[in-house]
Amino acid sequence: MSKLNILLKKDIYLQYSPIIDLIKGNPLDKRQKKKLATLAFLFFYLIFINYTIFLPLVSGSTSQMESAIINSAKTCLYLSIFITFASSMGNYYFNEDVKIVFRLPVKTKDIIESKILVMSLFNFIFYLVIFLPTAVKYGFQTGQNSLFFVSAVLSSALMSISVVSFLSIILIFFMQYLTKIPNLKNKLQTVYMLLGVLLFIFIQKKSQSIPNGDAVNLFESTKILPLSYLFEGAIGLKSANMLIYFTVLLLLTGALYFVATNLMQKLFVKGAQQNQVATSKKKEISLKGIKNKSVSMAITTKEIKNILKTPIYFFNIMLSGFFVTVILIISAINITKANPEFITDMRNGLFEMFCKNPVEVLLITYIVGFLFSLIAGLANDPAVTSISREGKNIYQMKYLPISAKNNVNGRIRASIMLKLISFAPLFIMTMIILGKLFYLVLPILIGFVMCSYFVSNLGLFIDIQSPKLIWSTPQQAIKQNLNILKLIVIISIIGYIFYKLIDLFLTKYFIQFEQGIIYLAFIPIIFTFIGYAINITNIKRLERKLRNYEL
Repeated sequence: MSKLNILLKKDIYLQYSPIIDLIKGNPLDKRQKKKLATLAFLFFYLIFINYTIFLPLVSGSTSQMESAIINSAKTCLYLSIFITFASSMGNYYFNEDVKIVFRLPVKTKDIIESKILVMSLFNFIFYLVIFLPTAVKYGFQTGQNSLFFVSAVLSSALMSISVVSFLSIILIFFMQYLTKIPNLKNKLQTVYMLLGVLLFIFIQKKSQSIPNGDAVNLFESTKILPLSYLFEGAIGLKSANMLIYFTVLLLLTGALYFVATNLMQKLFVKGAQQNQVATSKKKEISLKGIKNKSVSMAITTKEIKNILKTPIYFFNIMLSGFFVTVILIISAINITKANPEFITDMRNGLFEMFCKNPVEVLLITYIVGFLFSLIAGLANDPAVTSISREGKNIYQMKYLPISAKNNVNGRIRASIMLKLISFAPLFIMTMIILGKLFYLVLPILIGFVMCSYFVSNLGLFIDIQSPKLIWSTPQQAIKQNLNILKLIVIISIIGYIFYKLIDLFLTKYFIQFEQGIIYLAFIPIIFTFIGYAINITNIKRLERKLRNYEL
């Protein structure tokens, strides 16, 4: 038991070291400060979700309150499953810490138990922030006794452990076979990201079919294992036999925990050992067909290839356009169902408008392209992690005879090209909708590129200032990088300012529509010049800061 306690303390500290050191009054290094800010952002974001979606619905009729508390619990269950599925692979098999622990005189059971309990603690945060506040409000509103509140807390803890134990059993069982596959880590990341895409599409389709004002029922008709039913019964929502449901949930959790920690030990060791000795297929490098190219263009090519071949980069950076396209397609399908002539009427109206004032239409589409690029910047601009993604390769950047100008311009060019590729489905869909006016996509592309030049330079400016160079997996370079959050905040402010300018030009000052469009058309030009100024600054800053970067 003492060794388990030591492992637990170690794993908890590795997960929450910034919080623990902050409580103890220990100074935080730069890396810990970034991690603390990330955890704080996640915590307050979950609070925001709860206080804007579920808590307001815990009022009114009893059925509405029950629906709110049930769906808050199901939301926590979805988040637990999705997060555990991703994190368990890293915690068990793709972690240097596990390799070190295997060499120490500790039991395999203790290793598995420690991982399960620490992952369960993270899952419990979802219930602590989303479900339990809703349950407390529901309890006071309906006059529940103390047994309800105790059961809500204990059942949340049991649900967290159940999910982790169940997924651990599945993962450990299959990993004894999967660890034989070369480059398994990248391939599993690909599968995980594809599941994320499927979940996104499911949520979009589901939300589009839900009546307005009833979005809390997103998961109402979705059945997830027997866990959600046991949980509802354990807190007294399914029947009066609360203790029976709670006992069954307790026994099921205990059984899953026992199987994961006792019966899966040999399979865990087997899979971990195979994973450590698994060889990667070597790629034969052919010098045929290599052409001379500029240094700047070589960096552009390297950046694009690095993102396209690394699943975690590809799915986090390249799928923003796909997500936007999916949302618009689903919305268009629903609008067309309600009004079959919608697209035809829109085309006719746009064509008539173009015949009367083609310049006005061109300027409008040009501004739309600018807005598309702002959306791309909100998703994840490739340039904002360009230096961070170098990681240990930063030493190559420092000592290779490549100028800062080539480095900066190559990365900016790659960022713009990647965003164009990412949003290609959206541009193609727009051409289809426009019909015979398909060529209006050209001014959209011009506005998109002009704004992308500004956003990419701004993102690179932020990353040059404080890159996240210390990471063990590519996921950390993206998921735990505060530079992305900084860019999102700045782009959000710019978007708000742009909205206020539209309001000022077209409403408050009663400027004619044509004049307002002309004024607004100068904004992308202004931002392009600002982007150029930032580009010059980036070259000077990279040249000065590159030699000071350390791991």
